[in-house]
Amino acid sequence: MADVVAAQYEKWIYPQPIMDLAEYCGKGMTDGVAPHYLHPLFWPDGEYERREGRINILVAGCGANAAARYAYQHPNAQVTGIDLSEASLNHERYLQEKHQLGNLSLHQLRIEEVASLGREFDFIDSVGVLHHLPNPEEGLRQLKTVLKPNGVMGLMLYGLYGRVGVYMLQEFFHRLYLQQTEGDVAVVKETLTQLPKAQLDRLRFTELTYDAGLVDLFLHPIDRGYTVESCLNYVESCGMTLQGWIESRLYYPEGQVQPDTVLWKMLNLLPEPERWKAMELFNGGISKHLFYVCHQERPVHSYRIQFEDEQFLGYIPRRRVLRANQPEPASIGNWLDAPATGSDHASLINRLFSLIDGQNTVRDCLEKAALPSSSPEQITKYVRQVFQTLWRMEYVMFNIPTA
Repeated sequence: MADVVAAQYEKWIYPQPIMDLAEYCGKGMTDGVAPHYLHPLFWPDGEYERREGRINILVAGCGANAAARYAYQHPNAQVTGIDLSEASLNHERYLQEKHQLGNLSLHQLRIEEVASLGREFDFIDSVGVLHHLPNPEEGLRQLKTVLKPNGVMGLMLYGLYGRVGVYMLQEFFHRLYLQQTEGDVAVVKETLTQLPKAQLDRLRFTELTYDAGLVDLFLHPIDRGYTVESCLNYVESCGMTLQGWIESRLYYPEGQVQPDTVLWKMLNLLPEPERWKAMELFNGGISKHLFYVCHQERPVHSYRIQFEDEQFLGYIPRRRVLRANQPEPASIGNWLDAPATGSDHASLINRLFSLIDGQNTVRDCLEKAALPSSSPEQITKYVRQVFQTLWRMEYVMFNIPTA
């Protein structure tokens, strides 16, 4: 089966090749797990900043573009890309030459053979790859062997529930004995024009716009979908720890469930992993699980954000890049209790958010905002809730000061 997958990507280069990285990145496009803007999630203790981005990055299953994108966006890093498709690597080489990426090395190599590189990495990107391996567990275990003790992996596995329409059509085309030929791709296209609206509504994927994408979406020989629970089991079975979800807003009730309801209260009584599982079922549309993992031996205090801990007031909040169409941070006020009667949530949250500059601690923000409250304990509790909600809904990240 691995050879069949390799043959697919030799013939059908995936994803759609980027011809100019400057133009692509100039539109604000970036990798979903890229350290250059998410490093406070991966290393809240400031390891990335201390090293000025001079880290070793592995892009495991780089396809046609990803390794070159990483090298372009992380000029201080040494980037290694591996892929089983020589055709994909040839386009990576085109981008490497076009943009003079001297910090990039490329190798035709299966993930299961990654140890043959003889190197260790601070960060590993394996997005959209492991679920296509004959043995995903073996793939992750091999990546683990080349991850440094303080290293982080950014992973993406397909979401089972959000891809239900894809998996229905995969089985449909399998029953028609379709193969990865140009003629059978034409049958896929014809089928899409005749689907009922209910089925079309389940298909919101960029792969629908080009032939190699259609092959990858509907005619791939190995394709597994994961739930939150199976993601957690997968990571644990390979001896790793899930640090967090990149798109954390999808796994928490804030922003999705109306406050002041019984449902809201019940969800917030659940332990965190159970809350994630419940929200996946409530959401129903998660087609990709983007998350980051580390070694189980990594000291928890170096990366776990503890909102109830006394040291939290010494954390340094940093703004995340806002998504397109993301509402203003003040919108989180719907899910908070005001610290004083008659308080205007939007004004209070905007006041706190305006003080986030990468230098002020949470305590600094609290003191400088001069928020109204009947007691210091009450206002401190409120500020903790504000920052926790901002973090869950992807408005902020944190640095944990070290001695």
